[in-house]
Amino acid sequence: METSSLPPLPPAAPEPHSSNGGKLRALFSPAALKKEIRQVAVRFPVTLVFVALLSVYAITFVWDVKWPDDLAVSVGISLSLGALMSLAAYVWNEFLCFGRRQTLWLGATVAFVTVNFFYLYNRAAHLSFVDGIGYAAAYTALVVALLFLPAVRRSTVRLQWLYSVAILEAIAMALLLGFVLGTFCSLVFGTLNLLFGLSDFKIVGTLGILLAGTLPVVAGLCYIPRFDALADIAADEKAVAGHGISVFTKNVLLPLAVVYILILYLYGLKILITFNLPDGYVSWMVIGLVSVTLLIVYGLQGFVCSTSAKAETRRLAQLALRCLPALLFPLLVLMSVAIFYRINQYGVTPSRLYVATFNVWAYFVVAYLFFAARPRLNLVASSFALIFLLTSVIPHFNYCSWGLRAVHYKVETELRRAGAEDFPLSYGQLTDLINTLPRDRAESIATDLSWLDEWDNHSAVSDLVASDETLYRWKLLDGYSGEDTRIIRVNKKVEPEVSPVPHAYSSVQYHTKWYYDDFAPDSSGRYKMELIPDVWLDLPVDSLSQLGAEDEFRPVRVSVLDSPDAVFYMTECTLNGDRTKSKPYSNITVSGYLFRK
Repeated sequence: METSSLPPLPPAAPEPHSSNGGKLRALFSPAALKKEIRQVAVRFPVTLVFVALLSVYAITFVWDVKWPDDLAVSVGISLSLGALMSLAAYVWNEFLCFGRRQTLWLGATVAFVTVNFFYLYNRAAHLSFVDGIGYAAAYTALVVALLFLPAVRRSTVRLQWLYSVAILEAIAMALLLGFVLGTFCSLVFGTLNLLFGLSDFKIVGTLGILLAGTLPVVAGLCYIPRFDALADIAADEKAVAGHGISVFTKNVLLPLAVVYILILYLYGLKILITFNLPDGYVSWMVIGLVSVTLLIVYGLQGFVCSTSAKAETRRLAQLALRCLPALLFPLLVLMSVAIFYRINQYGVTPSRLYVATFNVWAYFVVAYLFFAARPRLNLVASSFALIFLLTSVIPHFNYCSWGLRAVHYKVETELRRAGAEDFPLSYGQLTDLINTLPRDRAESIATDLSWLDEWDNHSAVSDLVASDETLYRWKLLDGYSGEDTRIIRVNKKVEPEVSPVPHAYSSVQYHTKWYYDDFAPDSSGRYKMELIPDVWLDLPVDSLSQLGAEDEFRPVRVSVLDSPDAVFYMTECTLNGDRTKSKPYSNITVSGYLFRK
């Protein structure tokens, strides 16, 4: 049996609420809420300052304060990072018993936030794709740091479980309070508006931010557990915590994961029988399955850590914890084949680098979960956050930078092979050059350029193309001579005095018909289409193909074969074709009115 050997902490903390019912009563008690806000101010003062500044920042938008774009982004990112980093510093310091080092950690946090603000504000360009990935990695790492205890020896599996459950409960309490107060604000101000015509968006928005945003966040901070009280609970193995999470995991997530694993195994069997390579999207399916499996392993820890669980439930949990990682290994092999084949075929991109890294990391995680007697899930979570952080935030040495450089080199090489010598090219020179290339190479260059370029930041392609216009794939290929896709719509505006509705017809019906695979005009350019059973249209496809989307006519009369008592007026026609393929047209859609005598 594991025991906690945590050193004693200063006795400043009140005992956590013993039940969810007590938490809910305190949540809606003004006196208790006021008391706990004071406790938060004492326990997390720097975090509370960042939360207050974020609230003021949000309120300024309600009051129409005109922020420069760069300043607004810099302040928002810096304040939110500061709140999360300072909270993580407080929590980890309490657990690791660093004492006076807390001031050092908080000072480093404030310094980082300040440097980050000036870095963002003084940038010449807007945030790029690389910057976005880096900040996403930082936020992910901070969330993991708050959800899981540090992976050190003295943190027992049960203590880790109790802490994570308490954090999730704190988040749930904050969301519940935010929902209740947000609903209350909406009802009160909506009623005042309807009955008395009192409506002031600035006041309503300000109170909404404070009551449904700031107050729930502060209330959630109240329920972050202190480790001295948590260690006392962890010592009692009969104490039940997070039972609902464990039950949901066993009864819902576990069966769904087993079914999904079976489906992917059947797909792998199909790949072996047909001797084909797996599709690229299989990688994302396996990533999702691995993520859900880790959640299952985490959720079932509640049964393993508590002796009060039923014996058969504990055996099922232990069996699942042993078997699920083993079942994932063949699927990881399938994922490896899919992702590394695509890298070899299409080259390196940031997303493929991340997927490949996840694949390699998952091998180690699966092996660790299978062979470790008592695996520590905080170690798994920390390793993921650390790897994701290291591959995302180091300037010029992160996956996004590597991927951008690889795609940029690929495009430049292709353009030089096509005859380009002096860079940057003008937009016209680029499109003219693309028009001279085979279709696959033209599409590849256009796709890569559109991926490199951003709507308001052209720095990644500025040395290749001298243009302020955003490089869209479809625009670059719009004049491509090898591609001739026609979309002809005949959708006519008809004045009442020239209505083509014929006389002496007793019924009229509107029909739309779409032909795809079997659409092939005859040698004379006509096509026999069955509009409805026993009603066939004689479509002059050769004439329709001469129309453009900008053309406007009155509805077109189309002959109805072998039906002298019927007439069809076509009001719209969409014709798609590609003259580089064996079939000049791929599909046709016809809409109109069928008149019968």
